[in-house]
Amino acid sequence: INLFAQNQPIFLSINTENNFPAFLNIFIKNTGKNSEIRGHIMCKNSSDLSIKLVAEHDAPNTGILMQTKVIGNKDSYSRLSGAAYINPNCPNVKSDIILSGYATDTTAKIKFVPQQRIFSIPDSAEHSASMFNIKPAQENYLRSAGLSGAEVKDVMLESFMNDFNLF
Repeated sequence: INLFAQNQPIFLSINTENNFPAFLNIFIKNTGKNSEIRGHIMCKNSSDLSIKLVAEHDAPNTGILMQTKVIGNKDSYSRLSGAAYINPNCPNVKSDIILSGYATDTTAKIKFVPQQRIFSIPDSAEHSASMFNIKPAQENYLRSAGLSGAEVKDVMLESFMNDFNLF
């Protein structure tokens, strides 16, 4: 995705399910002054999956705000890589790359590889990686409300899937 237009907001949404070894590469270059791209990527993985997101600011006053989530199922291996580049002479940009994972089984493996290269002073440059886990207090609360163990897992998975940071 190469965003040339100035003063333009763009929204990207990807929702996919993976059952075979695969990769998803997304390259975003924002060269449109005062433009912004916001995106959400959700992938349910049941095999071997590599997601690579590269976000490059190549003009001042640009925004790239991306949130990538993966749900790792039994015996899956997921790699989430997010790289943000703020090039020279590109001040006042907003760059936010969020990587999140949720393992539905103890055999699921999720690896995060966040990177940033900043050569200009941004308005904001945030980068995060996090794992979503059911906490005992959450599980106890939902069970005390009458939910079974399977229902608790379903509620927590639904919560993870639908909790997108809207920036």
